[in-house]
Formats: sequence, structure tokens, C-alpha cells
Amino acid sequence: MLQQTQVAQVIPYYQRFLHEFPNLRALASTSVENLLKLWEGMGYYARARNLHAAARLIVTRHNGELPRDRQKIRELPGFGLYTTNAVLSLAFNEPLSVVDGNVSRIICRLFAIDLDVKLSATKKVISQKADHLLDQVHAAVFNEALMELGAIICTPRMPLCGHCPVAEYCQAKHQKRVDRLPYKSPPVAKPSTNVTAYIIRHKNKFLLAQRPATGLLGGFWEFPCIVSKNNPGFGRKFPVDIPFTGKVIRELQPVRHSFTHFNLVIKPILFHINSRDFNFTFYTTVRWIEYGEFSLFPMHRFMLKILNQVAAESEIVAQ
Repeated sequence: MLQQTQVAQVIPYYQRFLHEFPNLRALASTSVENLLKLWEGMGYYARARNLHAAARLIVTRHNGELPRDRQKIRELPGFGLYTTNAVLSLAFNEPLSVVDGNVSRIICRLFAIDLDVKLSATKKVISQKADHLLDQVHAAVFNEALMELGAIICTPRMPLCGHCPVAEYCQAKHQKRVDRLPYKSPPVAKPSTNVTAYIIRHKNKFLLAQRPATGLLGGFWEFPCIVSKNNPGFGRKFPVDIPFTGKVIRELQPVRHSFTHFNLVIKPILFHINSRDFNFTFYTTVRWIEYGEFSLFPMHRFMLKILNQVAAESEIVAQ
């Protein structure tokens, strides 16, 4: 949960998660849809799908016990190098370095590494330095201390160098370059695309579609969407056509959302279809649901914003 997400935002999710899933078997026995619903609003949903898949593999292959073998852990979904090292080091005191953003910043300043931290080659250099520094006997405590040092003392802006226990060894401090390290190249402009979301109502039910299990927002539910024809490259993220015909009743206010690698503008429209006889190829499942059932389905935050607009259209909801 803490990957790409701040502690303050994670805490309430973490507490609800532990209440709902007190052990691995409870997590493995639930549906991925239930987990996505609990994760709703926190973003980076592949984390939830990987966590669920890993729990099921641990139960089926390892009798419900997290393996301590590095290779076996790496085989679990979502367990890359960082997560594997963190689990083995912090839980089992294995002598493995754990390099998160805080640790990376400390090492760049400590050794005055002025290479672009976005590059794989730079990450390799940082990792090698971390391995060299690691306390082989007290790996768990050392790694936690280093992460805490970066979070509290060696902060991105205005670091508290006067309180740093390793300030005398910090090359960036001696060179008066603490404020310039680590170096990160300017961000590249993200592409943008437009998507139309079709809010379709028939009698007292709305049409809701489930996204493919893998890929962007896998397993989430949404109003059927179609990507702008000006951006066919986004066809893997949203369908490029729709299997129904009809007419636009009214346009609602656009909703904007920024993903890691692209920006999205969603134009919601109230739409009347000519026939309920249609078949989707992009969406795995479609459902006709009553307005009061929306809360049962995991939906991304931009769809929840659209749903709020739908709720404000009292005559639409009440019909």
C-alpha cells in the first residue's frame, strides 16, 4: 500500500484491510472484486490484484506460509526486487539492502552521485553502494533506520543536516550541493486523450461494464466508454467503438484525471440506446443495475465523480 502512496492516506485503508482480512487465508478466499472495492480511491490498483494473486499462491503452493526462499518469493505476483528484499530483510533479518526513495536520496548525497536517478544504470550504482553500507548482522534495523533517516532528516527539501548522524561523511554537504542532489531529469510531457462515457438508463436500471481483468484498472466497473478517434493508440486502455446505437440526451461536465503516464479527459453523456441487444468485445461483463447498487461495485475515482453528477440529475435517477 505504501508504494507510490503516502502514509497518511494509507493508514485508514490499512486498518480496514486488516479488519476485513485478518490473515492470508481470508485474503485468498475473497474475490478480487471485493479487494478492489476496499482499495477504491487509493490508486495503483495493480498492487491489489497482485496482492490477491500472491495470497492465493501462498495458500495453494506454500500451505499459507510466506516462503523465506528468495527465488520462491520472487515468483509471487508483485514481488519484484525491492519488495522481495524488504520482506526478507525487515521480516526475517536477511542481509539484503532495501532501496526506496528515501534511501536512494541519502546515498546520492552521501556519495555525491550526480547521475540521473531515473536511469537504470544510476539505480544499479545506488544499489551497489547500499549493499556496501549494509550491516550484515542487523540488516532489518539498519534498513529501517536508513529509511527513517531519509523520511525525517535527509528530506527532499530543507534537510536537517545539523541533526544528521552521518553528516561528517556526506560528500554533498561538504561540496555544498545537498539542495541539488539527487539529480532527476525534467519530466517528459504526458500524452493526453479524450474518452466519452455513456450513461445509459433503461426503465429503472443503468448499464455498467467491467474492464478486462488485466491492464489499466483491471476488474473495475464503469459506464461504457469509447476513446477519441484522434488517439487510436489508447485502444488497449479503452474500446475504440461501441456495439450500440442511439442518441445523446445531454452532456455532463467533463472529468479530468492524471495517470502516471498519461492524462485523461472523460466526457460523460446521458445516452439513449435503440436496442438492448448488443455484444461488447472489450468489456468482460456488462450488468444492468439499479441506482442503489452502484456502491456494491468497485469503480475508479473518476467514475465516482461522474456518478456524483448522475446523482445530481434527480430526474434521471428517479425515473
